[in-house]
Amino acid sequence: MKLLYLTFLLIAAAFTVSAQQTGQISGKLTTPAGANSSVSKEDVRIRLFRAADRAAYSETTADANGQFAFNAIPAGSYLISVECSSCVRAERNTAISVSANATTEITIELPIASINETVTVAADTAQPLENVSKTVNVIGGQEMRDRADYTLIESLRTIPGFRVQQLGGFGRTASIKARGLRNQDTAVLIDGVRFRDPSSISGDATPFLSDLTLTSVSRVEVLRGSGSSLYGTNAIGGVVSFETPSARSGTHGQVSGNFGGMGFGRFRGTLSHGTADGKYGIGGGISRTAFTKGIDGDDNADNTNFQMRTDLHPTKTTTISAAFFFSNAKVRLNVGPDTAGTMPATNSIIIDADPLVNFTPDQDDPDAFQRSRFFSGHANVSQQIGEKVVLSGYYHVVDTRRRNDDGVLGPGYQSASTSVFDGRIDTVNAKLTWVANGSNTVSGGYEFERERFGNEGLTPAGTSDFFTRAAQSSDTIFLQGLSQPLGGRLQLAGGVRYQRYRLGQPSFSLTGSPYQGVQLNSPAGAFTLDGAISYFFPTGTKLRAHVGNGYRVPSLYERFGTFYSTWPSPSFVALGDPSLKPERSIAFDLGVDQTAFRDRLRLSATYFLDASDGHYRVRQRSSGYRYDAEAVWRLRESERRPFIGI
Repeated sequence: MKLLYLTFLLIAAAFTVSAQQTGQISGKLTTPAGANSSVSKEDVRIRLFRAADRAAYSETTADANGQFAFNAIPAGSYLISVECSSCVRAERNTAISVSANATTEITIELPIASINETVTVAADTAQPLENVSKTVNVIGGQEMRDRADYTLIESLRTIPGFRVQQLGGFGRTASIKARGLRNQDTAVLIDGVRFRDPSSISGDATPFLSDLTLTSVSRVEVLRGSGSSLYGTNAIGGVVSFETPSARSGTHGQVSGNFGGMGFGRFRGTLSHGTADGKYGIGGGISRTAFTKGIDGDDNADNTNFQMRTDLHPTKTTTISAAFFFSNAKVRLNVGPDTAGTMPATNSIIIDADPLVNFTPDQDDPDAFQRSRFFSGHANVSQQIGEKVVLSGYYHVVDTRRRNDDGVLGPGYQSASTSVFDGRIDTVNAKLTWVANGSNTVSGGYEFERERFGNEGLTPAGTSDFFTRAAQSSDTIFLQGLSQPLGGRLQLAGGVRYQRYRLGQPSFSLTGSPYQGVQLNSPAGAFTLDGAISYFFPTGTKLRAHVGNGYRVPSLYERFGTFYSTWPSPSFVALGDPSLKPERSIAFDLGVDQTAFRDRLRLSATYFLDASDGHYRVRQRSSGYRYDAEAVWRLRESERRPFIGI
């Protein structure tokens, strides 16, 4: 019902468009002298950004002759970027002025085989890659399709400093370890908004990483290093941003299917429509991925993803967008490895593991299943106030549910039980952006977030049923500044963020819970600073440095976690600590980037140092530091095929 209601709202928004005085941009794409002119200009995607806040406004494609146009554009200043399979993306740094009832004519020379890109994740606003002062990577949608990737974690395997692991194949637990840190130290975003599961032990996105398939995705942006000043909790080691595409002018659709071994089958379809004047666009996609056999013939798993997005420009100063991502998955679980035979009397002896001799590997469990689903939806509104001020805000909801069912069948001792984990996060964010001049931008705002967690245990007899409930909320203020002196060659970025928390009273199915009567004082807040600097030389060399704090909010399980036992009598045993402080870290990056051979080759090297101070875990505290170097080269030897080395 929720999906149908939101879908109705997205479609109904199309009828609110109002008339206005507008202008037009008429352009032509050209290729450099001596470059390969066989590139198809019809494959080039041209994107239009508002110069005031670099917010995406519209996008279109060119015809076979390279001609393109943006019609009925509100008067004002804009920036343009182009993207194609052979030139990726290049941005015009000069503003394009559009006047009412007039046509602005421009010419864009395509950087054939260029690997310059425009990214958002580094500063929460669009920036040309040469202007970014942090360590970032972009995986384009065309690149993912050329590699036949169908899950997010597959695409992330090429990111330097990332260790991606999946246990047991498709649908099983997946994890991302950025720069040697833990799974929960990498933040995941969907369209720039945090996505995480409040019902997981660490409160991160790990339980659903394997469920994020590439249904409707324009690109994946990755920030390596601290990002907490922009994106808050969990952004200690890095940030992964999953971006959905805006609808282009006209009607477009695609249907594809894949089949393979282990009973693999995948269907994917997308459909979008954008009006000719660029005022309204709506698009969506659906995919179904299944392994009917899996690794050993009985490891079946399936996943269905449904995405939808709409963009609306009702007036020349107002932009509205909304999107949702729904996933529903089911996977058969195995019995974990166990010891076999007679074990040594002490732990001082190292045992050579021999399958089926002194231990049993994963074994099939015919009635053990995990069903998981999530809904992530957000609505954004942006209003330009005058020429230099933009007020924007969004509402975001994440609703998660995981259900584990196990029956009496299977090896070893088996008891029938069901565990259900529910979580919900509601977020409201408001931001004010001031563009002081063409080189300086300041933004600040407020964010409110409330998260809830529930765990329920069920048995056939009902005598061992239990439930737990917990909640916490937070208030956040943030401030960010960007400066581009010296004609944009020098880039300065800084940010500050403060988040404070309020704990709700937990509830349990039994009286006399372990946290009953505990004084729930507000725990310590999280204060974050971040700064970055870079300089781009005319020779194609860029030097950059970035230092920033990271933090992770203790999850509700870490604050109020319990273990339920029926022996010798039903009771809850406390595992958490309501007074836990946020985990903190500080990270430093120093890097150099070099482009050569008309941007066909990009070389990048980064040295990083990450120090953790007082990582408070459940009944455990640890601290330490990590340092290492990352090097990557990217060569585009043909128009469509990049080679990447790490």
